[in-house]
Amino acid sequence: MYLIKRVLLSGLIALFPVFGSTQNVVQNPTASQTITQPPATNFTVQGSTILPSVNNLNNILWVDGVKYTTIAGCYNALPSTGGTCMVPPNYTETLTANLSLGKTNTAVVFTGPATINQGQYQVIIPAGTDNVSVLSNFPLNGNTPSPFPTPVLFTGYTGSGAAFQIGGTSANTMNIYLRGFRIDFSLAQSGAQGISITRTQQYWLEGANVNASIGCGAGCGSGTGMIGILIDGGGYFSGIGEINFPILNIGTNPSGSTNSVAIRVQNITTHTLIIGGHIQMTGTGTACFDVNGGASTSSELTFYAPNCESATTAITVEGNSHAVGDIRVDSGVSKLANFDSHSGGNKIRFVDACCGTVVDNGSNNSVEFPATNQVHGDLWQLTASANWYQVTNILNGGFKGCLSFNNSGNAWIGACGGGSLHVNEGSGTVVYFYNSASSPVAYIDGSGNAQFNGNLTVSGVKSFRIDDPLDPEKKYLYHAAVESPDMKNIYDGVAILGSKGTAVVNLPAYFEALNKDFRYQLTCIGGSAPVYVAREIRGNRFVIAGGRPGLRVSWQVTGIRHDAFANAHRMAVEQEKPAKETTPSPDPGPLTPAGAANKVIGSN
Repeated sequence: MYLIKRVLLSGLIALFPVFGSTQNVVQNPTASQTITQPPATNFTVQGSTILPSVNNLNNILWVDGVKYTTIAGCYNALPSTGGTCMVPPNYTETLTANLSLGKTNTAVVFTGPATINQGQYQVIIPAGTDNVSVLSNFPLNGNTPSPFPTPVLFTGYTGSGAAFQIGGTSANTMNIYLRGFRIDFSLAQSGAQGISITRTQQYWLEGANVNASIGCGAGCGSGTGMIGILIDGGGYFSGIGEINFPILNIGTNPSGSTNSVAIRVQNITTHTLIIGGHIQMTGTGTACFDVNGGASTSSELTFYAPNCESATTAITVEGNSHAVGDIRVDSGVSKLANFDSHSGGNKIRFVDACCGTVVDNGSNNSVEFPATNQVHGDLWQLTASANWYQVTNILNGGFKGCLSFNNSGNAWIGACGGGSLHVNEGSGTVVYFYNSASSPVAYIDGSGNAQFNGNLTVSGVKSFRIDDPLDPEKKYLYHAAVESPDMKNIYDGVAILGSKGTAVVNLPAYFEALNKDFRYQLTCIGGSAPVYVAREIRGNRFVIAGGRPGLRVSWQVTGIRHDAFANAHRMAVEQEKPAKETTPSPDPGPLTPAGAANKVIGSN
């Protein structure tokens, strides 16, 4: 881009030719010096302190108020091959026709403050005109220069087109340089533009100040849909341009200044760079930047930290467009970005963003919120490394990982610093659940097996479901779990009594270590006998007696867990509901029918 800038400047300066006619050389003129030009001669200005940016320009004419009383008169007198029209300080002019700057290799140079009242008329650099500059000494930061109290001002435009029109759709325009002036088009009609750059290649806007309806007082118009700077490829090509330190103010007028845009690029606009500057928008439906490529064409815009203030949307990307770079936004911006369904591949970093939403209906678009100095809890950031991609939340200066992917296809979904869910693409355990200390608390493997390292509480039925053995193709079989208010284990079996009518039932080696408070049930099979528990459980066994040899006895033993975990986490059977879960009890109605006598059952 800087190479383009140097080529542009050298083209604008060096292409002004030196004529073979007689020349008068003026050394170091001052702003108040009067220079009288003899007939058939040209002036060369050497060592001028008035024009530090443009020296040694040939074919220089002055708007002297005598021979040339208007800028148009001065400019039209320049040779067709090029020259420079100098405008003195404190110059004022009211246009009576469009000011056309249609000669190649020309410049209009303001040597001090000036006011150009436009009315219905435009300043136009016609299509096909190359190497044209409009320059002033007004500083790029917008501060009032000393000793001049006001900048170069183009004001009062009332038309529906552009106050400053560069190029057109009929031919390419190249090498345009605008520097250090202000355009106020507050009185323009709806849809008007401050500056329109059409089908122009290699343009440079430096320190342009464009205003509509902010600070205009009684001079505010009623136009809506205003555009500060419009860069339009015209269906052909516009691009390789740079806008340095623009100051744009598009504000509220009696109609609200709805749907206005500070800078719009459209219709095949390529490689426009916006560096710094400040944009202030008020009204509804406004945007600082609108990149509109259309469904079949494309537009490109690159940012280097311009500031967007109070707009409805910081940037809108429409159609086959591409926007890349950093944008500063303030708290008045309600929507940071709006990507439409045809957009893709845009990447915007919102610097110092405090809030706002992002709407993305396209594909492969990304936004980023740098972590440095971000303290707001509603900001998100996309970060990447050689092995990881991560979405993080910027919360009170912290760095909370919320969604991560690695190159193996594994994913982590986190509670932004709390627990997390790990999805493993490989074999084995597929899903892990972690607590805030990054310890696994549950998992589910690839076969559907699950483990929970804590309590499992359900409100519904705990059941199994299998294919119905009698009709597996068409039916399922459900069984509910047996429930108890205790941590109860059940053991059962069938014992065959020996020659003495007794049997010893052996239980697992861990039985007494795990259980206490035993309960017994005995049932004879194939006959009856007064069987009983002859000896209770001791040494993980008990004895059945009272039957005859060969009799089969079904037995069942239950125990209450008393292992270390059970003792530490004994379940409270009845618990108070949390306040948010309480519900009113249903009305059971009268306990007895009306008029019926009370009756006590079971009494004499």
